[in-house]
Amino acid sequence: LYATMTNGSRDAYIVKFVEPRGEKSDLALQAYKTILELQSDKYVQMLDEEAALQLDHNDKSLFVFSDFTSGAFDHCRQLGCRIVSPLVVLFCLQKQMCVPKADQPVYNMAMAGVMICCTNLDKEARVSNSQ
Repeated sequence: LYATMTNGSRDAYIVKFVEPRGEKSDLALQAYKTILELQSDKYVQMLDEEAALQLDHNDKSLFVFSDFTSGAFDHCRQLGCRIVSPLVVLFCLQKQMCVPKADQPVYNMAMAGVMICCTNLDKEARVSNSQ
């Protein structure tokens, strides 16, 4: 997986799969294997939840969580880590897209490319909803 930087260059980054007791879900295993087919294993790591809970800063890696309700997920989210699910990884690999840079965790890409328009709202409500 690659992140497209603002200058147009492509830099590799570490993808860290975080699973309970190091056990991968079926989707996580599929995403993990697909990434390994495309790039070196030095860019892919497996972490158990305990290791993720020991993180003390956002290291700019891409964290892949199957469980968006775990303590490790909450911890990484509070650190401001970039978090996606295996569904997002698989979708982006299939469509040859970059993983979205989002401030919030991304569970799936069901609404990728969708534009939402609000009508009949006053200007203040439109502004608050657009943020």
